[in-house]
Amino acid sequence: MVLWSQFNLISETMAWVLYVVSQLILGFSLLYLVYSLASKKSKFSLRDQSDLPRDILEKLQKEFLDYITNPQVFTDPLISQQKVAKGLRVSSYHVSRYLNHHHGDTFLNIINGLRIKASLELIENPENQEKTIKDIFYQVGFNTRSTFNSAFKNYTGLTPSEYRTKLKG
Repeated sequence: MVLWSQFNLISETMAWVLYVVSQLILGFSLLYLVYSLASKKSKFSLRDQSDLPRDILEKLQKEFLDYITNPQVFTDPLISQQKVAKGLRVSSYHVSRYLNHHHGDTFLNIINGLRIKASLELIENPENQEKTIKDIFYQVGFNTRSTFNSAFKNYTGLTPSEYRTKLKG
């Protein structure tokens, strides 16, 4: 600004006017940026951070747990996120977003958790002492013993056999 007036390119008064105008433009630009971010945030919060449309979010909040905790659903060895989404009449993408943002977990971990809880009930029931671990993992929806053992150990800290032995002792 001072340089412009020193070289007589513009008057000192005009340099100050340009400076003030540029500061006003900068200030209004910042205000506009803050306003646009604030309005995006409010739109974002309507979708509750999962970027799901409100109607789908409400539907999943009301129906997902009821649907998934049905033993016919979670014990199905061929269950998939796509099948659950189809049963709920939403997209698999929406189910995934809902689970990640509202349950903080994946579809497979939620299903395995339900299956492990069911297997614990079977193992703990004295009427099922004659059932083998293989019978139990098939009954709750697992296809392989290794997957069952891994999920069981992650959930309880023990293998199914160790858990059963601990119950007897």
